[in-house]
Amino acid sequence: MTLTQFLKNGIPARYIMAFMSFLLFVFNYVLRLNINITIVAMVNYSSIERANDSGRGSECGLKYTADPYDPKNDGPFPWNENVQSTIISSFFWGYIITQVPGGRLCETLSSKWVLGMSIVLSGVLNLIFPLVAQNNPIYLIIIRILMGLCQGPTFPGMHALMARWIPTEERSMMTAFVYAGSQFGTLIVYPLASYITNRLGWQFVFYLMGGASFVWGALWFYLIYDAPAHHPRIHPEELQYLENKIGKAHKKVPNVPWKAVISSMAFWAILIANIGNNWGFWMLLIELPIYMKHILNYDLQKNGLLSSLPYLFMWLFSIFYGCMADLALRKNWLTVKSIRKIATLNSHFCGALALIAVTFTGCNDVLTLILLNVAVGVQGAAYTGFLPNHLDIAPNFAATLYGITNCAGTISSIIVPLTAGAVTNGQQTLVNWRKLFYISAAFYAGGSIFFTIFAQGEVQPWNETGVQDDTESVDKK
Repeated sequence: MTLTQFLKNGIPARYIMAFMSFLLFVFNYVLRLNINITIVAMVNYSSIERANDSGRGSECGLKYTADPYDPKNDGPFPWNENVQSTIISSFFWGYIITQVPGGRLCETLSSKWVLGMSIVLSGVLNLIFPLVAQNNPIYLIIIRILMGLCQGPTFPGMHALMARWIPTEERSMMTAFVYAGSQFGTLIVYPLASYITNRLGWQFVFYLMGGASFVWGALWFYLIYDAPAHHPRIHPEELQYLENKIGKAHKKVPNVPWKAVISSMAFWAILIANIGNNWGFWMLLIELPIYMKHILNYDLQKNGLLSSLPYLFMWLFSIFYGCMADLALRKNWLTVKSIRKIATLNSHFCGALALIAVTFTGCNDVLTLILLNVAVGVQGAAYTGFLPNHLDIAPNFAATLYGITNCAGTISSIIVPLTAGAVTNGQQTLVNWRKLFYISAAFYAGGSIFFTIFAQGEVQPWNETGVQDDTESVDKK
């Protein structure tokens, strides 16, 4: 049997699409987060005035004796903390710009090519990163901004692709599986980048990960198509099944009914939930290693491992929750709206409770780590909650809506570090960190309550606005 025959008869095309999309988000996060580890090996700490460590170890005691500024671990670049944080965070300056236009391009042109080129171009930027690093750090900031511009369309664009490929009864599980690639990428990038850096040098982290993205890209462009009807190797039975469940793609992409969207509480429910989720997610993703270092006082090796561990639980929980949600839908135990609301309550409210509980654990590092793992792990339910809700209420405009809501949520990634800096104000103490956890818990709880009150699970009337009579809806019931 040839490869083409095996792909045609052996594996459903939508499952191949889902697996390649999972890998897309693995590379999405690997390519954007590898700098978080490599920058430790790139910076020459001996040439930088040591930070005032008066706040470290005073409350919970040191768990290591090694000097974090040991010259033998120094890299070549004399970047202070402001330069380092700017290099890392500048990714989001570009990322926030292309979410809405990128999502719309996927709806009107081609999800396959927009998504594929997003990762391949990010790989190109990774390859040239070590070369550019030899010059002024402003060039690295430009590279990071360009990478953000490239990756902005990935999340909203995936909604456009899934709207054409995934029927409603498979949507919770497939969405959770696909987007869980971001957690898996987060899980593997830190230990993998550390290993490559120790064995080969920090430059090879960018060379190997950037090069690997080209292999993925070749497979993506060969295997993936914008719609089932465009796929030359799809089995006729699967094509008929998908067209019966989802419908045929529109001959003409409708214009977005902006007035109806802005006045829709179902849309605002998703947007507010996204803001709450992103605040908590980025607070933990960006600030958790800092908490591990300055409050719990773990060394770099343990810090990296323990900081990535929660995302293993998040990855596993997202897939488990998605499977359970699809089962409940197939068995008619719950409606789509009920599933979305329950999942969002679990992800947001349980996360809020876990963060509040952390404020009472003090220096008990074991209990603190358990609660932080819970706070991050339950976020996996969001991939069954508000995230696929764009597809439920407006499959024709899911990518555009996701671009808007995720753009609003991504602002948190810029505000969170500023808030953390303002609250701690150079004093890394338990009291200041309790304030940060309370703020994050409030965002989580507020987002879940608003979503629970106003969210909908049915296709909204304005989804069909501008759709020609001779075309079929992108989501049949």
